[in-house]
Amino acid sequence: MTTASIMRPVTPSKSSRENFTIRMEPKLKKALKIQAIEENRDPSDLIDEAVRFYLQNLNNSL
Repeated sequence: MTTASIMRPVTPSKSSRENFTIRMEPKLKKALKIQAIEENRDPSDLIDEAVRFYLQNLNNSL
C-alpha cells in the first residue's frame, strides 16, 4: 500500500491544536522534514497521522 492510498483524516486547524514537545533521533527528524516537504504538508500533520494510526491499530489488536 502506498502513502497516497491511505485515507487522511481532516487535519484540525492550527488554532485548535496544542503545543507538545518531543525528543526525536536526528535522522528520524530529518526524514520527517523531508517527507513533509515532499508531500507539501506540515511535519505536525504527519506526526498526528502516525500517532492516530498507531493508536487505532493498538486498539484493534486487543
